[in-house]
Amino acid sequence: MQVWIRQTYKYDLARNEPLENGIVHRLDKETSGPVMVGKNMKGFENLKQQINHHKIIKEYVCLVHGRLENSQGTIEARIHHINSGMNSGMSCVWAGGKPAFTKYWVEGRYVKKGKDGVLYPYTKCRVMILTGRTHQIRVHFNHMGHPLVSDPTYLVTHELDEDRSWCSRSFLHSRSLTLRNTETDKQMILKCPLPYDLKCALHTLTPDPLFQIPTQHEDRDWKEWPVDPPKYNPHTHTH
Repeated sequence: MQVWIRQTYKYDLARNEPLENGIVHRLDKETSGPVMVGKNMKGFENLKQQINHHKIIKEYVCLVHGRLENSQGTIEARIHHINSGMNSGMSCVWAGGKPAFTKYWVEGRYVKKGKDGVLYPYTKCRVMILTGRTHQIRVHFNHMGHPLVSDPTYLVTHELDEDRSWCSRSFLHSRSLTLRNTETDKQMILKCPLPYDLKCALHTLTPDPLFQIPTQHEDRDWKEWPVDPPKYNPHTHTH
């Protein structure tokens, strides 16, 4: 991405490699969606501050294995990023890790017949993250026993091979970013629709006819979260 920015754009930071050509944040490999890039130092530092003070709301959509029974929930589980050994580059839930908070709402339930003839359930979720730990969404859902479809890192080999036969990449998409304009301080919502390849993957599944899409997700509590989010209630956790 840095090479593409350097070759394509002429703004101030486009050729500043120490500042990663203005890139403010990154997405996981195989994750699609918008990426914020600062065109000058003022914009770059403003966006970095918004991220550091949890002012930017990141909304994702993902498809996970299994059936999430609750229509919404919050996952609070500390995440540790592994920097050495055979699992270097992966993250895991660990009591000594950094705080991580993920909120989700169920948007759809599906089934698909596997190669063994068994019907397997899947759940499509709208997800918001307050913290931005490495692989946070993937690690949190995997910790719950609901790994993301086609996740190349956290799925076991036979599940990944099965998933890749109908979904060619990890089913995780950054759907919107809510932030403040660096010049006017007005709220901006940047939206990015689900890409064609993930739409095609979704169409290979059979929707649950009994599932009713909620008319409106209640997220007032999320927007009112302070810098330190509320403590996670284990009684609302879905295993």
